[in-house]
Amino acid sequence: MIPPELLTWGFPLALFALCIGAAFAVLQISPPNAEEFWIARGAFVVAGIIGLARFTLFMFYSNKTFGVKFLITAAAFAAIAPTTIAAVSYVNQRHDRWLQSQQLQSRNSRRAEVDTKETKPPIDDKEKPRPNLVDKGVRRWLAHEDLHTGLLLEGAQTFRPWFDPDWDLLTIQICNEFRVQPKVSIAEDITAEIYYSLPNSTEPVKINRGAWLTGRNRISLGVNDYDHLIIACGQRKLPHKVQIFLEEYGQGWSGSRVDLDRIMGALEPDQDYPVEVQLISESNLEHYATFNYILTIASGDQNHLFVDLVEAYRWDEFKKEREKAKTQAKTQPQSNDVA
Repeated sequence: MIPPELLTWGFPLALFALCIGAAFAVLQISPPNAEEFWIARGAFVVAGIIGLARFTLFMFYSNKTFGVKFLITAAAFAAIAPTTIAAVSYVNQRHDRWLQSQQLQSRNSRRAEVDTKETKPPIDDKEKPRPNLVDKGVRRWLAHEDLHTGLLLEGAQTFRPWFDPDWDLLTIQICNEFRVQPKVSIAEDITAEIYYSLPNSTEPVKINRGAWLTGRNRISLGVNDYDHLIIACGQRKLPHKVQIFLEEYGQGWSGSRVDLDRIMGALEPDQDYPVEVQLISESNLEHYATFNYILTIASGDQNHLFVDLVEAYRWDEFKKEREKAKTQAKTQPQSNDVA
């Protein structure tokens, strides 16, 4: 038979000692973690509750006089409650020191990473992949005015044979040409700023976003992809008129029809017009290339115009050939008369 004293005092004291021992044992684990600190707190609190509960039972069920019971219980409460609070505070202090050490280690680790990155040689901007936009020369195109959008698109008109909306276009072909080093990236959100220098004008005519043959103001080019930028154009039914864009296309594909008569202007014949093209990416804030040309318009027979687009570096050679051709044209009838 188990003595009553063992049941009433032995088991509670054993549980009390077990909780205290478990709490200290957990705190000795190295390295600790957050869960172990919570286990230690719980063990100290449970030990305190066991002690307080046992002396509460003692107060109500003991056969001793009330005064004795009260004094013993009060002394026990005065010892157990502050001790439990102090034990929990001790765990909190240990936990705080551990957190500070973890933060310090984290800062040191980040500082070491930064130091490592700083010691690495910087990547040369010249080695970064970027578009390689190359001028592939002047092209002449037959185009048509799209029936629904008003945009100029490649090929002759086939929908309305009774109407003559066909156009002759003078373009430059832009290619995102492959190269080995540095590597070539996709050319995204490319627009062309075009400047036309007019005779007797101090300021050039600027088009913020030139028109491409694909009917857009912005293009994207993969590696070795190309598109054609419209520099000058004219309707076939009006061979005496050369036009350029004064405004960008606008909403041709998704909005109202483009009014070409409103956004275009005519150039005077027998003039030379320097043209500068700057290819940029507005979204990436990058300038990729600049090309310079001379647009020359000469009068011919029966109000026909001869239009050429010459690279700036070939302009002197072109002028010499043009003057030579004019001289030969003037002397040819004289030679025939002599003959």
